[in-house]
Amino acid sequence: MEIGHFIKNIRIKKNMSQETLSKNIISRRNLSKIENNETSPTIEQLKQIFFKLNIDSNDINDFVLNFNSSQYNELHTEFTDLINSVNIKNSDLLLLNQKIKEDLSSDRKIISLYLEFKIRFKNNKLILPLTTKEIRNIYDYLVASPVYTINDYTILALLVKLAPIPMIEHLHSKMFPVQFRELRNQGITDVILCFYFNITSELIQLQWHSSAKEYLALAKIELTPTNYYYTLKINYLEKLQLYSETRKLEYKNQCLELIEIPKKFDDIKLFELLKKLLSIVDTQNENSNKSFFK
Repeated sequence: MEIGHFIKNIRIKKNMSQETLSKNIISRRNLSKIENNETSPTIEQLKQIFFKLNIDSNDINDFVLNFNSSQYNELHTEFTDLINSVNIKNSDLLLLNQKIKEDLSSDRKIISLYLEFKIRFKNNKLILPLTTKEIRNIYDYLVASPVYTINDYTILALLVKLAPIPMIEHLHSKMFPVQFRELRNQGITDVILCFYFNITSELIQLQWHSSAKEYLALAKIELTPTNYYYTLKINYLEKLQLYSETRKLEYKNQCLELIEIPKKFDDIKLFELLKKLLSIVDTQNENSNKSFFK
């Protein structure tokens, strides 16, 4: 659901006319354009509209969750069936790639699905990486959004793995902090932590240690005592960053201890991910040592 349709639905639900809602905020004509998604409100206008509509938590959650469209559900089901297939047919892979690409403009959740698809099959020679134009279009879409939903932060978290870091850092400066505290719930906090995990992982692999430290500090602010999954991942990245920067074995040993935790809980996917990151840093350190002793 776009912001304009969201405002219109709540206004009608509360039996409020456009004249009443727009008074002292914006012209009725401009409100009509906003409701038809022909133009976007400023953040200040949006705050006043939200206040006047007296939007409650249920309305906010409806907007944040962004309603799954039937189109998205169908594509997501196909995507899930495909990755769970024992033998993936090239024809099915190419067909789904085309179908998702054709529907990119219809639903913002389909953008995140497209990015998931590109990440999942980035090592497949049949699937081309995101083009510069596609990356720019997604970037422009995020920059132009008047307010961000959980799906926008999901897009950002996935885009980290596919777009240049300077572009991601610019988006971070625009999208953070979250404008409306009402939009914060556990779901969006998890997505934000996913973003911080992804960008810090990329920065450590690039050996951009000062930037990695900054994002780790921001991630730790988001952590809650009950969030085992991300507490482990962020703490691990902190030790990994120190090992990458200093090459001290004490930090590697701490990483190895943390790697074993998800294995004990049968979280093999997380275990393999953390193990892979350590292997990358080990290779970096070995190459640095070779260069030093030449």
